[in-house]
Amino acid sequence: SAAELFADVDADVEVRNEARVHLWYEQHFGIPGVPFTSCCDAIDHFASTTCCFGITKSAGGTVDVYAPHGYDDLFDMIVRPNPV
Repeated sequence: SAAELFADVDADVEVRNEARVHLWYEQHFGIPGVPFTSCCDAIDHFASTTCCFGITKSAGGTVDVYAPHGYDDLFDMIVRPNPV
């Protein structure tokens, strides 16, 4: 489980399955949620520019970073709404 995996981390770690958000979104927010088409599509819809950041590592060890709004807000610790 995620709790076991992150047990040694001195922080609250929340794991979310963005691929399933559309299944409960309307009941929670009152408007329909649209299924995401990819991980990048989900990241594009995160609440703030600081959160729009993803890292993947291939089986071969290549690391790819997706940050559609860049890194400035992340490293400057500025939270602003995602314009999407």
